[in-house]
Amino acid sequence: MQEHIMYEQFKVEQKEIGLFSEINEGFTHNVLSKVNEVGIEDYLAKIEESFGHQILLTNDLFEPVINHKLKNYNKKFVSEIKHLYYGLTKRVNHYLKIESLENEIYFLFELKTKASLKGFFIIKEIDKVTEIHIQQYWATLPVLMSELVKRETINDIEKKYQQNFIYDLLHNNLDSHYSIINQGSVWGWDLSLPHQLILMKIKDQYGQINIDNLFQIERIIYNTLSKYFYKSIVVEINGLIVIIFSYEKQKGKNETKEEMKFLTNIIKDRINEQFKDKEPFFGIGRFYPQIKDLCRSYQEGKLALQLSTKKTTITHYEDLGITRLLASLHREQIVDFSQEYLTDLIVEDKQQNTELLTTLEVYLNENMNLKSTADKLFIHPNTLRNHIKKIESTLRVDLQNTEDIVNLFIALKIRSMNINNN
Repeated sequence: MQEHIMYEQFKVEQKEIGLFSEINEGFTHNVLSKVNEVGIEDYLAKIEESFGHQILLTNDLFEPVINHKLKNYNKKFVSEIKHLYYGLTKRVNHYLKIESLENEIYFLFELKTKASLKGFFIIKEIDKVTEIHIQQYWATLPVLMSELVKRETINDIEKKYQQNFIYDLLHNNLDSHYSIINQGSVWGWDLSLPHQLILMKIKDQYGQINIDNLFQIERIIYNTLSKYFYKSIVVEINGLIVIIFSYEKQKGKNETKEEMKFLTNIIKDRINEQFKDKEPFFGIGRFYPQIKDLCRSYQEGKLALQLSTKKTTITHYEDLGITRLLASLHREQIVDFSQEYLTDLIVEDKQQNTELLTTLEVYLNENMNLKSTADKLFIHPNTLRNHIKKIESTLRVDLQNTEDIVNLFIALKIRSMNINNN
């Protein structure tokens, strides 16, 4: 009686998403009973053996969604079917029939709800696929769809727990080192190892933070890091994407820093290839061997990310120099300092339509070298000398005086931080 009630509820759910066939009702009932008895993995392995066809259940990205026990599974098979699916296909009734260049035949069932594509059930013809086989496979689809939806729900719940745990870890809300290690082990994370953190924000073509396509972006990050043998954790927190991965062995400070920049550049390039309308920015904190100190790396990464620009889309905290000290001071104090030294020059530029502020910035960045500064500004050195005199008189400073030089350099650095608008 209980089994009958469960099946009736299952029928209602499948009818709602348009994936229940009254014709195959009896067979579907038998499939559901068998899956409940032995599990989806063993059931698929059994029908693969019985029918003599290579089969696979995947998500919408053609990634296997079970611990695959099917003996004929291989990555080449998945790669080929994915390529063929997005190429030439012939739809027959409720499935796609695809022929490869080697004349191999694939049958592909799309597992859809009314709202979206959830995955694929793929059959490779090794022994002849008959119409009876197709009907039997078709009757199996509601059960497979139910499994996909169930696993997706479980994954969403688990992802939320992981997100909350990482949030607490990065905000130093967890007291016990043991509890951190223990909780991480539940999800297969070895948090006893040294970990590195990278923060990423993605802006759209209008300069707004955009985390659409988050799942695809996560896959890019996972796949890129796994290629270099890193196990990674990727979660979204308050519009930022947090990337955490472990080192199997201790590395030196400089080696770690350079490796971070190398890996981040690869991730950036992959995202740019996939999403032409998005621009990723990265902030990298310093490396700390203990997992409990990852919260420090997180704050450093946030600052590095905040101070990133279109010219420096990848910013390491250690490369910020004096900027990281300025950022720790009271906002109003450093804004007042910058305005005190630069306002008169800004006003002069507006009134006279000059670019003395830019001249000063380039001049200091070029270590006050007249020739290289003139070359950068595309002006004659004598013209540059006149501009420098004008700057000195406007700001009432001496650009041969070390203290004046330092004060102006800091004022310009504060201005480049864009904190007036934050």
